[in-house]
Amino acid sequence: MKYTYLPSELHQIADTICLFLKEERGIKKINIEKSIDRRIYYCPTLSGMTNRGYLICVEISPDPYPLVLDSFVVDCIRYNLPVKLFVANPEFTTGKYDQKASRRACSIGVGNIIVTNGSYEVIREPLELSLTLPEVDVKKYPIKFRAAISDSITTYKNGNPVKGVSDVCDLIEEIIRNVAKKAKKIGKIPHTNKLNLDKDSLGLIHNSSSY
Repeated sequence: MKYTYLPSELHQIADTICLFLKEERGIKKINIEKSIDRRIYYCPTLSGMTNRGYLICVEISPDPYPLVLDSFVVDCIRYNLPVKLFVANPEFTTGKYDQKASRRACSIGVGNIIVTNGSYEVIREPLELSLTLPEVDVKKYPIKFRAAISDSITTYKNGNPVKGVSDVCDLIEEIIRNVAKKAKKIGKIPHTNKLNLDKDSLGLIHNSSSY
């Protein structure tokens, strides 16, 4: 591979990530240091389109999150582009690890790959940038729900937003069923209502005209 702007000491890292994109993500055409959109000035080191319709971009850097990516991330969100962004680093064997930068990357859904001696390890999967969540204050919710909400947020931010949202929906369904059961127990739901509050669909429970 030929690189124009990437420092020579990072070329081997980039070559290894090209293998990752082909072998792990099934990307056939990898773009090197090219713009992903005419409205976005910054060009990530590597990028390619998956067969699922979103772009994977990888920035090769000695830092866990180079600040130059901020404008790239903001632009991807602004234009609602289907982009998942990784930062790939060599293994941190010496020097001080920038924990602040790593937390910044995690908070905005940027993934991380560590490359060591020609092999790669995905440390954190990325989110599609347009799906990035604002910070959620779980203390606003009743104590008995906080663990479940926190787990759902963690699942979402760790690269599986579909499962994270599904878990929240399951929690909401459980709450609605429990409320319906309590209402029926105290006579707020007529005994003539024959809905099975454990098995019937949530839509039937919610829309029942007998409530």
